[in-house]
Amino acid sequence: MPASPFDLDSPPRPDDGDALRAAKAFLDGGAPPRDLPDALADALVDALVRRAASDRLQLLASQGDRTLAKRARRGLHLLRTRGVKAEIPRSASERPRFAAAPTEAEPSSLLSAVVRDGERFAWLLRPHEEAGVWVHQARWSDVDGLMDFKTGLPTRREWRVWEQDLMIDRELAVTRAPASIVRWLIEEANQRALDAGRVPPREFAETRHQLGPATPPPHHPALDRVESRAFSDEELARVLDLPETATWIPDEEAARATYLELEQLAVSQLVIDERQRREQALEIVHRAYARALEGPWRARLERRLLDTAWLIASLPERGAHQAASERGRDYQRDAALCLAASKQVAEASRAPLDLVVARRLFEKM
Repeated sequence: MPASPFDLDSPPRPDDGDALRAAKAFLDGGAPPRDLPDALADALVDALVRRAASDRLQLLASQGDRTLAKRARRGLHLLRTRGVKAEIPRSASERPRFAAAPTEAEPSSLLSAVVRDGERFAWLLRPHEEAGVWVHQARWSDVDGLMDFKTGLPTRREWRVWEQDLMIDRELAVTRAPASIVRWLIEEANQRALDAGRVPPREFAETRHQLGPATPPPHHPALDRVESRAFSDEELARVLDLPETATWIPDEEAARATYLELEQLAVSQLVIDERQRREQALEIVHRAYARALEGPWRARLERRLLDTAWLIASLPERGAHQAASERGRDYQRDAALCLAASKQVAEASRAPLDLVVARRLFEKM
């Protein structure tokens, strides 16, 4: 989100407008302000959340005008997710409630494609009875597991704007996904971080108990959603031409080591001609590729292809957010292509050079 144009932490200045002076005065212990512009109201509540000033937020929630009271309650909810004890009073302008209002239907969560060497984003959504929608943004990788986790409480209108921006991002290829799948993937990423000896993000540890159960499915969801088909090796090689795989690289550590060898070959004086140089380059790449297959990268690639098969099968649900160039695309065929490639990678009896997608991923270097 863009930085606030209001500097509420600086002392009052002669050129401050009336609204800004009232907001600064409230931060210093003054009376709740009235009729603040939306951007200034957001900045004031953000400043109070940063300071963990639950008493000031409670005052706004109970005595501020309707707009400020709603924002203050959202701020108090955020503080509670971070372990701050804070009561959430009702706004004085609200009518008394004699029965709880029904909660809106659960909003769709979002999931991105896998990028680079296994990085992925997700947005786990939970409905909120009063203030909007809880958005838990997670980032993880195949190797390191859960790396980043943030929680926000935008209004539903704000979320719709952000969702639209995410859905038109062609590199991330974001699609809607059931919360149960996203929750399972986030928990799996957390376990992967623990297995790698990493400390999961603090905000995830603080809110994990509020995210609901993380139930692993009996098998990968792609196996239920994507029809299994047979493809030739030439067709399987097309997996790396799909928009969702355009950024893929091999395991980053193996790729760096291979690039270093290729750079040394490029300046070597021992190579007689370019044909020899090309042959030796291919030999370096295939040697690195065979080493990578002996380790955990093979299983990671199989899983990446399965995840991508499920995601591609889900992309038509973006509807109006689809690119015009993709509206005639056969998503089910491309999803089946990834599923077939994942099964080929999983075949332990196959020789390394017969694994078309895995080999080509290294040869692209």
